Amino acid sequence: ELDGRPAEAQAEAKADADTKGDRLSKRFTDLEVGSTLQGTIKRHRGNAIFREMDPEGRGALAFWVDMGEEKKGLLEACELRDGFPTEAPSGKTVTARVLEVRDNIWYLTRRSGDLRRPPREKHGDPDINAIVALKKKPPGMWITGVVDDMVVKTYAGGVFVKVVPSLADTKYVIGWCPMDELPDTFLDSKQAIRGGSVRVRVLKADPESKEVLLSMKPLPKQTPQTLPPQR
Repeated sequence: ELDGRPAEAQAEAKADADTKGDRLSKRFTDLEVGSTLQGTIKRHRGNAIFREMDPEGRGALAFWVDMGEEKKGLLEACELRDGFPTEAPSGKTVTARVLEVRDNIWYLTRRSGDLRRPPREKHGDPDINAIVALKKKPPGMWITGVVDDMVVKTYAGGVFVKVVPSLADTKYVIGWCPMDELPDTFLDSKQAIRGGSVRVRVLKADPESKEVLLSMKPLPKQTPQTLPPQR
């Protein structure tokens, strides 16, 4: 009676635990891309796994989903909902689908529709020549970019956009489009997804700091100045 219970009771409890463990192991073994599961969202940022996904340390957010029995799925901010992620539902029990299984990580999504996504890229140092070329763009000129990642509105939200200066260029730059430069029409659009095509303007391109600031809003119209009547 090592734990105060009769030997038979201990053996029965162990058998029940083993049976439960076998059922859970089978359940997780049966999971595949597209499978639906439930779990509790917990906020998460900055661990080694996420730094590998985000080597530039851009501060993008992801969330662990506790699936039970020490199993966790990773729910990236851009997969929280259809459209732009407006809130961080930490502590909520949610239903999600398996988006991808890679390096023993269960990537999840709460989005509806197609599960195909562009491959995740490890971005190196930005190309200075590409930043210089972007700096030469007129303020009102639209260029096409691709949504690379999103940060929840609750945490100084915005969108990371992959842009190239021109069709002739092969080097790209990851620019930042803050929340106040996102039009309302973008928030629930089909373009608000990793890999979505967007039009942006260059607000700032600094080769020294390697900072690229973008906008999805049109250039504000200038109010014509009214000249005083001539006497």
